[in-house]
Amino acid sequence: MSSIAWWNRVFVMPTLLTGFRHYGPNIEPEFTSLRASTRTGGWEAVAWPSMRLPDEGYGTVVCEATFFDARDDLARDPLTLVHWEPLPNEALFDLIPENRCSIDGTVEQTCELMKSLQSDPLRALMASVLLMPDVEIGYWTHPASLSHHHAHSGGLAQHSLEVAVACENVRGLDAWQRDLVIAYAFLHDLGKLWCYADGALTSEARRIGHEAIGYQSLKPKLKRLRESDERSGATLEALLSGAWKRTCKHPAAALGDIVRAMDRFSAAKSVGNAARPSPSPPVMTTQSD
Repeated sequence: MSSIAWWNRVFVMPTLLTGFRHYGPNIEPEFTSLRASTRTGGWEAVAWPSMRLPDEGYGTVVCEATFFDARDDLARDPLTLVHWEPLPNEALFDLIPENRCSIDGTVEQTCELMKSLQSDPLRALMASVLLMPDVEIGYWTHPASLSHHHAHSGGLAQHSLEVAVACENVRGLDAWQRDLVIAYAFLHDLGKLWCYADGALTSEARRIGHEAIGYQSLKPKLKRLRESDERSGATLEALLSGAWKRTCKHPAAALGDIVRAMDRFSAAKSVGNAARPSPSPPVMTTQSD
């Protein structure tokens, strides 16, 4: 270790901690390895037994972390985690690494739109969804379909963002309605994460469809949303469950129709782009096409 003053080697920053793996007690010195990441990159790190950490298999911790940089080899040696304090889950929106999705700008635009939700309970819901282990691992790289629209790595995130951006720009919506259509746009195809295996639909997906699978996966979180905001929770549950489709008189039907229209537009746009020579992913903007 060089003679640089130790205080110049201490860094405090909002961080995502994940990948906890404990080594011991038959290993000397006993330690826990983990990975720290921010929007701009990630680092390997270690922590000593005196520090209380989540168990192996725990998902992601959103926190303010203090690291001591004792590295001699900057490329190979880990940072040392010396302290951490939990942050609200919504801090995740500023920390998800941009390279999680291969389509430039998708992570940042998605997170900025989620941060723009005026409803505190809805923002908290969206953060908790992105922290679900299967969602955190698969959402940013999953296709939106097997062979139809956005059938490429990152297609699900790209399609969901396109629908949400289009819904955000619909005129005449009040703040509450805007929040609901954005949230539904991001969640309407989430069930597709559990629908594909070995390049084909699973038997459950063929039996009940991706919307029902997504709704079942989100039911515990929707219950908590209703406990903090009954109106938003009941409306989003009606949207995700498909209850709004059963009658045009349902209170959520107008919001559902908006998202359905933008969903079809995004899918048609993707299919049209795929039919052209030398296709390229559409460039996202903050305005409707």
